[in-house]
Amino acid sequence: MNTFIFETNVFRRIKCITTVYSFGKKILETDEICNSSLKDNKFIMDFEFVNKFFTDFLSKFEEFKSYEEIQFALENLTVMQQFKDITIFNNEPRTWLILGYQFGIGDGNVDIAKVKDLGYSE
Repeated sequence: MNTFIFETNVFRRIKCITTVYSFGKKILETDEICNSSLKDNKFIMDFEFVNKFFTDFLSKFEEFKSYEEIQFALENLTVMQQFKDITIFNNEPRTWLILGYQFGIGDGNVDIAKVKDLGYSE
């Protein structure tokens, strides 16, 4: 199971919108809301990462005839996630975090780019 776990110093209610694109077209969008729970003096939130989609997607690899077909399918898959703080004391939802994933075959490099500090440093 693919699960993201976040930790914060204050209670938050977070909405996660996950959008999956294949060859530039939106093929799936999920919407999940999570209330943080207190554990060891920290507020914890966990979100699933489109598990059913990835299970189905990866099972199709057996049908591909070549390594190039697998590579082509992976390199044209993109996932975007928006995490919005919808805690009741906020006047309107605030973007808390945005993650983008581009897939490929290789040694698993991760590139990180900070676009804008939204003032959520804790």
